[in-house]
Amino acid sequence: MSLSTLTSSLGTLGISTNPLIEAAALGSGLVGTSLLALYGYLRATLPTTIATSIVVEASAEEAWKVLSDFDTLPSWSTFINSVKGTPKVGSQWTVKMGGKSSSDDKNAFTAKATCAEYDASKFTFAWYGVLGVEAIFHGTHKLKIVPISPTQCRLEHGEQFGGVLYTFVFGLGKYAAAEKAYHNFNKAFKKQVERKA
Repeated sequence: MSLSTLTSSLGTLGISTNPLIEAAALGSGLVGTSLLALYGYLRATLPTTIATSIVVEASAEEAWKVLSDFDTLPSWSTFINSVKGTPKVGSQWTVKMGGKSSSDDKNAFTAKATCAEYDASKFTFAWYGVLGVEAIFHGTHKLKIVPISPTQCRLEHGEQFGGVLYTFVFGLGKYAAAEKAYHNFNKAFKKQVERKA
């Protein structure tokens, strides 16, 4: 059985894991021991969250209209190319991410995710995605608008990550690039909301 078949099968069964199982998945022997040492170091030093925010000169209601309008998202977003699915907790979403919404973007990817939170009264939504099985990669992506005044609000945008793939890829220099993508989305969101306000 190939690794992709195994991870797909385990994912279908909904098998979850924890950092000890993630470490065990790396193997044994000299190479495995070296990988475990690197993995342990990265797990101990690498942030597991990205947390960004930006102040928007518009009401929370105006900002929410833009953020929750998944149909127009591709026209202005620099990072989240599209979100398809019912805005209801537990529903399955298809999320395309990774650059401007062109189909030839080599960094773009599509994730199958579950709506983890959706509350229009609190101007917030989130999704939870798994790549293969949780031991490989998982994350909860959340966007929330916080009212500041009748004409000003703040977008809070972040993600909590885990898994072997996250630990190695982000630990080897990709964290800063990922964080920049979140900030770029925030700036594009601010521009779009303030243009429409």
